[in-house]
Amino acid sequence: MSVEGKITVVSGGTSGIGEECVRLFARRGARVVFTGTSEKKAAVVLEALKKEGLDKAVRFCRTDISREADVRALVEFVRSAFGECEVLCNNAATFVGGAAHEITPEDCARLFAVNVTGTWLCCRYFVPGMLKNRKGAIVNTASISGLMGEYNMAAYCATKGAVISLTQSMALDYADAGIRVNAVCPGATRTPMFMSGTSPELMKRFEAIFPPRRIGLPREVAEAVVFLASDEASFINGVLLPVDGGISAHSGQPRQDKGKA
Repeated sequence: MSVEGKITVVSGGTSGIGEECVRLFARRGARVVFTGTSEKKAAVVLEALKKEGLDKAVRFCRTDISREADVRALVEFVRSAFGECEVLCNNAATFVGGAAHEITPEDCARLFAVNVTGTWLCCRYFVPGMLKNRKGAIVNTASISGLMGEYNMAAYCATKGAVISLTQSMALDYADAGIRVNAVCPGATRTPMFMSGTSPELMKRFEAIFPPRRIGLPREVAEAVVFLASDEASFINGVLLPVDGGISAHSGQPRQDKGKA
């Protein structure tokens, strides 16, 4: 897939899906700046890339994407390192579970600050450079939990629904300026964020309902992100791509064995 030489920004690139995106873009010749709030985690990523000989065109910029000043500094960092951003992967996110009456106002505010405002801020400050050059690809990490409801995830689902609406609206606004905006919608994925709150018993329940009898891998989502950012996807715009093993195709009714009612 053609991303060679493309100046690429990956937010939340220190673990999970974001880390896999950084690795895949680097392997395919992109120039990458990735963000996160932990320099320790970033050092681990950079060391792994160095062992593959991929660190020469990769930089880390410590960034809290919910802070406008941090995002503006990130834009300048990218320009200084490589030039104007051509591919923006808005992957950074946080998670807090709970029904609507259970989640605290503080947790809800943080969810929206990172998942929605952070995504918008990165778009807000990177799009002008794309407009100037009349080219760009933006890939947002939404979720199947933004396409439909989930138990005990009201605020999180609302944030991912907002990312989906943002994606579709931006796809319309910038298409004639050479900028494509798409989103991946992962299902349950074996990331540190997901695994930290998943017991072995709950994992068995997830694996039982997913059609492939397993949950997704970060690399599988990253492959979809890189494809949507590539030249091969040049006429794909405004797409919400589930990367979920087919779980979103399921009506929710119980499985029936063949030939039995």
